[in-house]
Amino acid sequence: MATVRPAQWRIHATRLIGENRHSRLSTMDVEPPDGTRFTQYAAKMPPAAMTLVADDDWQVLLIYRHRLLIDQWVWELPGGYVDVGASAIVASYRALSPR
Repeated sequence: MATVRPAQWRIHATRLIGENRHSRLSTMDVEPPDGTRFTQYAAKMPPAAMTLVADDDWQVLLIYRHRLLIDQWVWELPGGYVDVGASAIVASYRALSPR
C-alpha cells in the first residue's frame, strides 16, 4: 500500500525584518495546500533554560523582575539563554549565580 503524503506548504520569499543576539524576526510569503497566499511572521530565538529550585517543603525559588512589554513586575522561575556550545545545565547554573 502506498503512503499518502499530505500536500506541502510552499515558502515563496523570506525577508529579514531585524535581528539581535536574542532573536531574529522575518516575514515569509507562504502558500498552504489550498493555494491561498499570505504573509506569515516568524520569530527565531536561541534555546533557553528555566530552573525549578525547591526545598523539602516544596517552597520554590522565584525571581521578581520587570517585564517591559507588559510594563509589569512579575514573579518567575530563574532562567536564561543557553550559550552556543553550552548545556542547559550551565545556563541554569548561571541563572542562579549572583551577578
